[in-house]
Amino acid sequence: MKINRLDSTPAISPTLDAHIMHTSPTLEVVHLHLKPGQAVAQHINNFDVVMCLIEGNVTIESGDESHDLLTHDVVEIAGGTQRGIINTSNGDARLLVLKKF
Repeated sequence: MKINRLDSTPAISPTLDAHIMHTSPTLEVVHLHLKPGQAVAQHINNFDVVMCLIEGNVTIESGDESHDLLTHDVVEIAGGTQRGIINTSNGDARLLVLKKF
């Protein structure tokens, strides 16, 4: 058994508080922390993503659509789907992002 702790995992971006918690050939788990109003711009990936909101509220934007997530909501987004995230709460938002390869 291997335990990965947030404070000792690699950051994936100099501009986002995002850390790779686990990686394997078929799955990557990222802990994403967004400050109030902070956003991840809309983008497209070629793999499916499952997001679990563990703190705060966020809005998932996909093209012209938007969907509000509340704490403990889970959303699955198919590969090839445009998406972005914005923290719409007054406090921090934290998500676990599971990338399925």
